Amino acid sequence: MPYGESLKIEGPLITGWLPFIYVKFICDQLEVNKDILMVVDTGTAVTTINEFDARGMKVDYSKLTKNQDSLGIGGQAESYLADSCHLYFGEGIESVDVKPVKFLKQSSVEIAEQERYPSLLGMDVLRNYKISFTESKVILEK
Repeated sequence: MPYGESLKIEGPLITGWLPFIYVKFICDQLEVNKDILMVVDTGTAVTTINEFDARGMKVDYSKLTKNQDSLGIGGQAESYLADSCHLYFGEGIESVDVKPVKFLKQSSVEIAEQERYPSLLGMDVLRNYKISFTESKVILEK
């Protein structure tokens, strides 16, 4: 990137919903390479993959480190950590190494909606960017 040029990553700001960023999620430990939609969430310390996305990745939880359970808007969930994963924002634009990444696993889904809560791009990644919004998008800049 030429000197003085800032890196800009954009994602949709869905009216009445949340700001999202499309991410290519790669985790060598789990042999996963999948495109997912993540919420830009400044209230989350660690980037977190929800059970719905984890199921789509066919995550083998036995390859992860068990962590203390998580409690959030979706209720209580088992929590596991991956040592190192990589997030790619756009084709060849920017990649970020993330250590650790939290994976959630619902012990019991009381409400079917719970499993559809989005994966979260947390402050472990977001603190490296300036975040701004327009009416229709979220913008991360370096």
